[in-house]
Amino acid sequence: YQMNPASLNWGNVYWGHACSKDLIHWTHLPIALYPQRELYGLKNYKGGAYSGSAWTEKQGIFLYFTRHFSPWKKGIETKETQVQAFCEDGVNVKNEKVIIEDKPGGSRDYNFRDPSVVMIGQKKYLLIGTTVGGICTVEKYGEDQGIWSDQGVFFQDDIECETIECVNFIQGENGQCALLCSLQNAADREGRKRLMKYYTGTLKNGRFLLQKHGIYDFGTEC
Repeated sequence: YQMNPASLNWGNVYWGHACSKDLIHWTHLPIALYPQRELYGLKNYKGGAYSGSAWTEKQGIFLYFTRHFSPWKKGIETKETQVQAFCEDGVNVKNEKVIIEDKPGGSRDYNFRDPSVVMIGQKKYLLIGTTVGGICTVEKYGEDQGIWSDQGVFFQDDIECETIECVNFIQGENGQCALLCSLQNAADREGRKRLMKYYTGTLKNGRFLLQKHGIYDFGTEC
């Protein structure tokens, strides 16, 4: 989980870590991820280990997340890279490396974060929130022998919003599936902000085809 041990306010982002056998009683473990050293002592910049996901293999747990480095007002200097790290013993995270250096070309802006690792068919993919030409977009990356490459747009929503974040993809029965996303700085007609939106549909030719959508949560005061 994201945390800032230095303050009660939002700041440079760490990953805290806790474990449980029953999802009721939790044991806190050492901090898993730290902000990058380049941020230390820089009061006018922000960043750290942003959102991501985990994937279990026989040899251990692979973490996929975004490293963010930016002035407090995001813009042309903002840099978001996708990173992989490894946890063999369930506690200590090591072997961090950049797997996607930069967002794809074209009209995508600096928003490019929160890789969610999923299995579609027999292949592993990363779904990443971004914007393309001002349109909220989920971009898909595929893996081949440890190398990740852009597979193009997975889904788009032209809602007025800064970007899609924290994508989750769920596959159900009979070809049905769902995307669960956070919409940064979006609001609906009732004035609810920080919307959490669901999209249900099917897959065709590697893309998500929308059937229904709606708001399932929001965080107006968050």
